[in-house]
Amino acid sequence: MKSPDNKISKDTSLKWNRVTPAAQKDVDDFWKKLRQFYRTGNNSSEQHIICTSALMSLLPMDASQYPVSIGDAVIALDENSIYHLLNQLLKQHQKDNRDAFKKKLTTLISGLSELLQIDDSAAKKANLHQTFDFANELIAFDKMIEMIPKSRSEAVTGSRLKRLKTVINQLQQGLRAYEDKKAIIVIDNGSKTTSRNTSIIENAHVIQADNDIFNYAATLISDHIQSFASLIIAYRIAVLEIEGAYKEEIHDQYFEHFTWHRFVTDELILLPPMFVMVSHDYLLDHLTSFSKLVAANQPVKVIVSKTEYVTTPNADLSWEDASHRIRQEVAALTIAHRNVYTFQSTMDRPKELYDALGKYIKSTLPGVCHLSLPSNDDAMITDPAVIAIAQNAGRYFPSVVYDPENTGNGDRSFDLSNNMTSSNNWPKYMLTAMTPDETEVKIDVAFTYADYKAIYPQKSQELMIVPPSFYTEHLIPLSDYLELAETQLYGKIPYIWLTDNASELHRAAVPHVWVVSCQERLDYWNFLQVLGKKQVVNAPSAATSLEKQEKDELPTTSQNLSEIQREDRRSESELMSEAVQKVISVLLEDIKEGTS
Repeated sequence: MKSPDNKISKDTSLKWNRVTPAAQKDVDDFWKKLRQFYRTGNNSSEQHIICTSALMSLLPMDASQYPVSIGDAVIALDENSIYHLLNQLLKQHQKDNRDAFKKKLTTLISGLSELLQIDDSAAKKANLHQTFDFANELIAFDKMIEMIPKSRSEAVTGSRLKRLKTVINQLQQGLRAYEDKKAIIVIDNGSKTTSRNTSIIENAHVIQADNDIFNYAATLISDHIQSFASLIIAYRIAVLEIEGAYKEEIHDQYFEHFTWHRFVTDELILLPPMFVMVSHDYLLDHLTSFSKLVAANQPVKVIVSKTEYVTTPNADLSWEDASHRIRQEVAALTIAHRNVYTFQSTMDRPKELYDALGKYIKSTLPGVCHLSLPSNDDAMITDPAVIAIAQNAGRYFPSVVYDPENTGNGDRSFDLSNNMTSSNNWPKYMLTAMTPDETEVKIDVAFTYADYKAIYPQKSQELMIVPPSFYTEHLIPLSDYLELAETQLYGKIPYIWLTDNASELHRAAVPHVWVVSCQERLDYWNFLQVLGKKQVVNAPSAATSLEKQEKDELPTTSQNLSEIQREDRRSESELMSEAVQKVISVLLEDIKEGTS
């Protein structure tokens, strides 16, 4: 998803017609309608042009990465992509861990068995063959016998004899059980789509749960990990016994009170992975039980899928986001727990996604993976990779990695680097168009959330095309509009650039409810930038703007932005405090509602 921060020029086929301004009376009449449209979203003018965002051709499209060969699978980009990727990851993850651990267990079993045998190599070898006939392919018996310590200065009697036999039995049982261990995937029993898709994953046991699957998963992971703790106890005792380091007066009590909390990282990673797969809406409807699950700090992984291309309108309102409410963000909610490995991404870069998912699975922390998946929604752009890139550019679905353990060696635990121009509010480009007299025109543009929404026909119809004869200085780019203080917006109307089937450029006025949507997305993006310790450009306060206006005339947009940065930049620590407080407040409010 990485893209250089410099402006890019790609398309020179666009056309822009400059016309003579209309009579002042006609301009005034049109602007009355335009202001009415901005306030209400009701477009009274006849508009039959089918348009889309003019900036789509400027995005760093690389949709050819699909289909992709990973492991023994060829994966296309569709609703099943994540399941194919997960299947390949689990196959490799389990192979690496299972084979390595099985070899360790068999070596320990043979070593302990030797402590109970006389020093007879032939007898030893025969005994090992008989004991481990199910794992012959894993054991080099001659080498094992040579590895067994030769010095036995004390008799194997009493409590030690009992302990060795018990541990050997536990290791043998654990070895057999571990042979068949697969990952566990818990899904909602009512989700037929998830049930059908998870059948793709060969290397996992899929469990369908009724009621609240987060509560079910919490019980299941506790039993799962506690059972594994018995094997780890036997494993540790075996190592101590073979090294001659077991001290009954110390270790008996230690292992009597041993729990999974004492696992080291190398032991935790041997635990077969456990996943909970839910939709975005399901998680938000079960915040209380979700929070309890990840707060337990057990290595359970939650995979959250989102298939909405734009925010679902509020059923009680005629336009989306008109209530000015803050959207609940999965990444923000999980980061607020502090201990949860958080990974959020679109699906457009399969190999990078595969590597990132691999790190997510190997983490021994609780984890949440939030993915924007392709859906079957009817959209003008049929290539889901194109949509995924636009989702990232428009800050609708930013890429986020938060690894609480990645704090050493100068590495950042919070990473936004897989977002386009992550240091800016929006990605910036250069539109190039030709006028009828063959004059080349270059236009600085920013790809905003409104540009992303405008790639869908049903959304672009909500905009109002402004004929060139009615352009005035009060029609300003949406990205500039979002940077201005409230007192500097009087009389201004924001617009974005659209293009029609004939490659004609059009300025399209954006209604107020779209502005609210874009401001909300920008606020969330700035929140992430603060967490990532990026420099954030913030709008000035009303008091600052009024004071400035008293001193001089309103500057140009670029001058104004510069003044904003110099005169009203709050400290990063203050922004961090406000941002984190906002997320925690939302989380606590939803948890409170869930328990009431």
